[in-house]
Amino acid sequence: PGEWVIEGMPFDPANTGRMTVRWTEQVNTERIPTLRADARQTASVRPGGAGFPGPGREGSFWIDAQAGERIRVRVTSPNFDTTALLIGPGGQRWFNDDANDTGPDGTESLYDSTVVAVIGEAGRHQLVVRPFSESGAGEFSASLEVQPPVVVREGEETPATGYAGPDAEGRMFGIFLGIETYSSVDVL
Repeated sequence: PGEWVIEGMPFDPANTGRMTVRWTEQVNTERIPTLRADARQTASVRPGGAGFPGPGREGSFWIDAQAGERIRVRVTSPNFDTTALLIGPGGQRWFNDDANDTGPDGTESLYDSTVVAVIGEAGRHQLVVRPFSESGAGEFSASLEVQPPVVVREGEETPATGYAGPDAEGRMFGIFLGIETYSSVDVL
């Protein structure tokens, strides 16, 4: 419910020209399966754009997530170059085109997709899988890993595991700014 705005833009801003937007009134969200943690599920996409529009909305999964959880969604396909978009209940978006890794056993493609997100808002998130090119089509697999939030209450010891980072050992990020030219400098 509510007012929707549809924006169309090319993948490469240098490309310009006409676009066609098609709208269908019926979207059967009951037929979109729910992706569950630690279970690989398969679906398929048709050529020309990831199952939009169409019955069952091939290329979509629901993910029910809680605030503070760290989730990792892996999308793989031997048939096409995948893209993965995770859309949160408030419109938040996380996207990945190429994960550039071959998975834990080395059998996956560099063109598979992995989305890692720390969930800010609890609720139903939608995973949308599309082929990178219009001709891409076929079956794909999706898997979900969920890491609960780390909660340390007063008086408790910090847990040894469960932190963010690829090895769940935590990482620190910083934003550093540098000033190259000053208009004036006052020395105290």
